[in-house]
Amino acid sequence: TMPIFKDYLEYVLKTKESLSIKRSTLNEYKYISKRLIDAFGTEPLDNITPYKINQFYIQLQNSYTNVSASAIAIDNKLKIRLKEKGITQKNIKENTNLGINTISAAINNKKISYDTAEKICNYININVEDFFYVINNSKKLSSKTVKEHITLLNTLFSTAVRERILEYNPMDATIKPKLTNKKEVNYYQPEEISEILDKLSEENLRWQVIISLLIVTGCRRGEIVGLKWDNILWNYNLLQINQEVLTDDKGIYIEDSLKNVKEKYVQVDQDTMELLKKYYDEYIKIVTD
Repeated sequence: TMPIFKDYLEYVLKTKESLSIKRSTLNEYKYISKRLIDAFGTEPLDNITPYKINQFYIQLQNSYTNVSASAIAIDNKLKIRLKEKGITQKNIKENTNLGINTISAAINNKKISYDTAEKICNYININVEDFFYVINNSKKLSSKTVKEHITLLNTLFSTAVRERILEYNPMDATIKPKLTNKKEVNYYQPEEISEILDKLSEENLRWQVIISLLIVTGCRRGEIVGLKWDNILWNYNLLQINQEVLTDDKGIYIEDSLKNVKEKYVQVDQDTMELLKKYYDEYIKIVTD
């Protein structure tokens, strides 16, 4: 009988475990195996063709890390809805198994996990996005992670060929993605950042704001330049990123950065928010004089 993919993958991982490979490596394999099982789980091994594997490559390169989103309640909308429905924190606790401190944090506009926001909203029968700012913490899979998926998949099929379960490895006929080996990222050290910020104090306020935002948010230059005052949620220290200023041979243009993704919110520290407020006050003074 031809083995099912998920069963054979489990067998391969157990075999590796018996060879006393590093625990960290085994945990990495188990993490990677989740996406492989999602793609091929119930397929018999001989039913997985090069075409299906190529489709998986495409899906893999467009996948994001499994990092949970965060959420912050919008103004007093949640408080008002709870009051309208006569729902107390105790009611929410009893029906969601969430702790009182967690529920209180949600209601009082503190950052919570998206899962927590979803439990509260499901109980109240409201839509999460209507009552919470959702902060997406996921990033695209790195080339290294994509390569690790491909390596484990190849190990599985190579083992099947060696054990004469399959006649050939279907991965030999696939078009493997061209993965870039990124150079080691040269991060600014804390003392270098302090020096940059010290020098910034000698520049005009506009440049202080732009450079500070680039340092603390990790956003692209075009996303920072594309910010409007309406994108700043002053009470929550959040920036809404929904467009990017770009250039090409035809000149400068603005591109909507929300195509096929949810709204992006980035949290900012208090010092940077105060700098933004100072810049805003200066802007208001200029346009009203």
